[in-house]
Amino acid sequence: MDTTPSGETLSLFSVPKYMRKHLRAGPRVFEGIDRIGKQLLGMRSVGEVLDAWIAASERIDRLIRNDARIFLVSVRDSFSVKRALALAKAYQGHHIELDGIVINRTVRSAATTPPDLRKVQAEHLRELNELGKGVPMVTLKQISRKTRSEDSLKETGEELVKGLKL
Repeated sequence: MDTTPSGETLSLFSVPKYMRKHLRAGPRVFEGIDRIGKQLLGMRSVGEVLDAWIAASERIDRLIRNDARIFLVSVRDSFSVKRALALAKAYQGHHIELDGIVINRTVRSAATTPPDLRKVQAEHLRELNELGKGVPMVTLKQISRKTRSEDSLKETGEELVKGLKL
């Protein structure tokens, strides 16, 4: 599952229960609306729709918590790292643990990388590593357009499998 960069998707799972809770406050009004809607349009009631929505969101939530592996993927720039840190906090707020962290487009050559960029990248990698608290973290090198090939894709796949312990 790919979520929004700051985890808003996870919060959406609580919306149906929240709506259902507030709709209970005015049952007579909604019962009347439901009766009219069913009689005139043959539609499901608001309550039935919300119950189905709640059931679907609960199934998705169980899938994420019980059957999915969660990997945080980011690139090394400041904005992306800040968004990744916010997403990790959102996961923590929903009691979802990370299974791994992948950092794309890291630069590895000291000869061709300006010292300022190496310093900033090192700081971001440290932040992300601290965030992971022992979860596997893989840093993938930046691949130039000239060297992208089936072999480089295979090498990246092998690096991910080994580094994330898949």
